[in-house]
Amino acid sequence: AVNRTLETFNNRPQSILFGAAPGAPGPGEAGFAAPVR
Repeated sequence: AVNRTLETFNNRPQSILFGAAPGAPGPGEAGFAAPVR
């Protein structure tokens, strides 16, 4: 867990201030798009 956290901070230093990037919206949420097969 520590290695993953440090890797995130190395890749996105702003995540310390602004938090992790939000995940993709799910069904029923604004901005959701069904995956195309």
